[in-house]
Amino acid sequence: MPPPNEAVGLAIFLGGATGGIALGAASDLLFRGDRRRPLLVFTAAQAAALLAFAPLPPPLTLSPPAAIGCTFAACFFALGNYSLLCYGVPTDLGESLAGVAGGCMTCAQYLVSGAGGVTLGALVSRLGFGSWWISLEVATALQFLAILLI
Repeated sequence: MPPPNEAVGLAIFLGGATGGIALGAASDLLFRGDRRRPLLVFTAAQAAALLAFAPLPPPLTLSPPAAIGCTFAACFFALGNYSLLCYGVPTDLGESLAGVAGGCMTCAQYLVSGAGGVTLGALVSRLGFGSWWISLEVATALQFLAILLI
């Protein structure tokens, strides 16, 4: 097994790559092209996977291999959702809207990635690491609600 930092990077990469493929395949093969139900399943699983990162007292913290496994799981579900939302859903809107939808998703990606580091940095500096975890769970709950309402 590679050193922990490299293993975390590998877990992020493998989780994201396999999550996108798995959710796309589930959407197409198991749910016959219905995007909503598999997105809801993966979003609920994402919330459960993120529970592993809840701030806990030292005797309950994760070992490095467990943390790497939980990182893989969280990325599998979160980046699986991301892949389907960015690349699968826009194509479902038809030829006339696929480009606009893809452009909107790309715009949102850049805005969030740019503002996310600053916002989360300030949040963690002021309120501690637990606030980062809470922000992920709140965002996941809002994601679930948005998919549910569509």
